[in-house]
Amino acid sequence: MLNNSRLLFIEFDSNFEVRNINHVVQQLSGITDDEIENKNLRDVFGNLNRAHRKFVNENLDFRRPLPFRDYKGNIHYIQWDHATFSRRDGKNTNILLGIDVSETIEKRKALEAAFVQDPVTKLPNRYKLEQVLDNYFDKNGKNPDKNLALIFIHVEGIHLVGDAFGQAVEDHLMQSLSERLYGCVGKYGLFVRRYTDQFVLFYPCDTGIKIVMEICQLISKLFDVPFVIEENAFTLKCHIGISKFPDHANTKDDLIRFGSAAMHEAQRLGLDYYFFHDSLEKKLKSKVIGYKQKNN
Repeated sequence: MLNNSRLLFIEFDSNFEVRNINHVVQQLSGITDDEIENKNLRDVFGNLNRAHRKFVNENLDFRRPLPFRDYKGNIHYIQWDHATFSRRDGKNTNILLGIDVSETIEKRKALEAAFVQDPVTKLPNRYKLEQVLDNYFDKNGKNPDKNLALIFIHVEGIHLVGDAFGQAVEDHLMQSLSERLYGCVGKYGLFVRRYTDQFVLFYPCDTGIKIVMEICQLISKLFDVPFVIEENAFTLKCHIGISKFPDHANTKDDLIRFGSAAMHEAQRLGLDYYFFHDSLEKKLKSKVIGYKQKNN
């Protein structure tokens, strides 16, 4: 039955010395029946990284598919199941049965990539930004020596282009804009298209006012040159807001909220860029209709 299936079959003893493999494992590993004698299980699996060696050296734990590198160098993801049987001679033998789930894994990776990628610009989207921020704060949220700035960029006029010339022209314009922006500031950190008319630069480096201002000035200058799309020249404007950790916020949500608020304040005041400060939060809350802070 095994010889007529796509199951991978490996038999080995308690010392991980291989006794038998079926034709599927032979095809993948390039090891023949004549060569299997004195082979160790690790010889069949090839070079494994430290995490994947554990299942061979310790407990044969197969809770997730493991990579299997074939003799051509291609990676296959195999879901394994393990069982131990007693032989007539009183010794134990181990059986591994595996199924190649590479196609499923690749489809899942493609879906995951699509989930965190903007379809128009191919930049990471806001879901990717939140993943990166979650990881950052998990590792560094209590470390006052770390620095992080979120630089929010609002693009003014993009919706007017779509209304006047159509979605295809708007998309082409956003592609040109994202390429220009990424070419200028992508080296500083993760560059994201957060919303239709909004980009964010995740900048986990020196967040001194001087360097952040230099980045903002670089971004602003990019908008001085018109974008030519289908023989039409478009001039756009941008307004930038900045929030910093740990200066302004100690959580992901507050850092996003404050950066967005600073961006909208720059837009309201007609400024190129605006740094968040505590008085802005108080001013914004005072403008919310019906808002009253209750005393405990």
